[in-house]
Amino acid sequence: GEIGATVGFQNADTALSDALADRYTDLYAAGQLGGLADKSPRFVYLFDRLRPAVRHVTADMVRELAVSKFSPLDFELKFLSGGDLPPVRIPDGPVIDGIADRVDGWEQDGKIYLRVIDYKTGKKSFSFTDVKNGMGLQMLLYLFALENEGRARYGKEIVPAGVLYVPARDALVSAAGDLTDEALAKKREKALRRSGLISDDVAVISAMEDDSDPHYLPVSVKKDGTIAASTSTQRLNM
Repeated sequence: GEIGATVGFQNADTALSDALADRYTDLYAAGQLGGLADKSPRFVYLFDRLRPAVRHVTADMVRELAVSKFSPLDFELKFLSGGDLPPVRIPDGPVIDGIADRVDGWEQDGKIYLRVIDYKTGKKSFSFTDVKNGMGLQMLLYLFALENEGRARYGKEIVPAGVLYVPARDALVSAAGDLTDEALAKKREKALRRSGLISDDVAVISAMEDDSDPHYLPVSVKKDGTIAASTSTQRLNM
């Protein structure tokens, strides 16, 4: 939130995101680990090896938000009794507690379009087959709960825009030794593409990533202006 609150994602560069990543890594070490002074050299070495990954993940998220009209509205939004919003209630079904990693919003025509973001440190991607089989529903349940309950929090009519898994890891790619830096960057970019279920409204997709050739969303724009989804993404028909 600090980058967005100070200079805006559009104006944030890698040097700033790196500095903030290092700062909060140090705060985590001090607050959660009791500092590193009493830790073994091996522990400190392994901990410091994580720093570049934290920088890369942070920079990747900042770059995506820099080309998006969606911006973070909530982090770790709690759907709990006494939380930020009530538990998710399924008609004639269970009541579900949970926490959404991040909720992004885009205000347009007096409405707020919301997407739910889930960080994934592994290689898990969104599976529409799982959803059809009644699994992997958590983010969608949050999204539809926001459609019903979100107006009280955000002050406007809520329109569901989608759910996305965002890789929260550094991408390691294997390639031939003669590959150029540009080609390597494209392979790394492909490995960090998001997956999920998003609106089939072209305006909403353009607001998520303002680019004729999306780098982060797992979609492509055809020559006729229509949207093609990748195999890991389905479109959320509005």
